Amino acid sequence: MPKVIGEGTIEEKVRGKIYYIRHCIGKDPITKKYVKSPRRTVYGNKAEARRQLELYRIELEQGFANLEKVTLAEYADKWLERRQKADTLSPLTVKRDGQHVRKIKELLGSYLINEVTTATVNAAYDTLRKDGRTVSYIHNVNGALSLIMKSAVREGLIPYNPCDNVDAPR
Repeated sequence: MPKVIGEGTIEEKVRGKIYYIRHCIGKDPITKKYVKSPRRTVYGNKAEARRQLELYRIELEQGFANLEKVTLAEYADKWLERRQKADTLSPLTVKRDGQHVRKIKELLGSYLINEVTTATVNAAYDTLRKDGRTVSYIHNVNGALSLIMKSAVREGLIPYNPCDNVDAPR
């Protein structure tokens, strides 16, 4: 569970109308640098930005109750839910992400998120190859899994992204 440090930041994008909010969620154990939460956009006045900043802090702190028991399937569902709520993505992108998340859950969903390694990801892709999936399909699934794991790294659930070392086909 990310530990929020400080009170967060509010950055004014358009005077009195649009604000960016984010929180510092601790230090990365490997790089020893501070990690910030993903930036959110708030439309309204500064008082609304302050309210949303507090709600965002609560959301970040609640996250997952027991990090040792979070499966990749649970985290992928939560990641997909956040993608669906984002207004910046097209419906086609969200639909395609849903298809990739279903396949990821089928292949790796039972693993705890901190147990997923480069070897398990490579084994999952080998399974896809044996099932006759195209190189392009495997590449797209790898892209979705990489985004999921990158999000988990930013939230402090895992120390590194196991997909960074995978040689996914192009």
